[in-house]
Amino acid sequence: MRTMTIAALLAALALGGCRVQVNDEGKLPDVEVKESNDGGATVNVKPGELPDVDVKADPSAVPEVDAPRLPDVKAPDIGLPKANGPDTARRDTARRG
Repeated sequence: MRTMTIAALLAALALGGCRVQVNDEGKLPDVEVKESNDGGATVNVKPGELPDVDVKADPSAVPEVDAPRLPDVKAPDIGLPKANGPDTARRDTARRG
């Protein structure tokens, strides 16, 4: 009894600000079990259908979240060497060899 009360309370809290409309309750799968001659069983299953449910939240009950703004970062200007030509890249230290 206590478990049912807790489950009902949690469901009420989770759906407190929502409106739920059930359009179609769905359908359970059809399961047919036949006993075979060798002592085993054959199982035939026809799939069911999920329920069609519309859940709408109350916009005033949904908290507004402000995402922090990221700073503008400028990429540095880098001189890369050319593939077919002399190396014109600027370096802070002298090139060896």
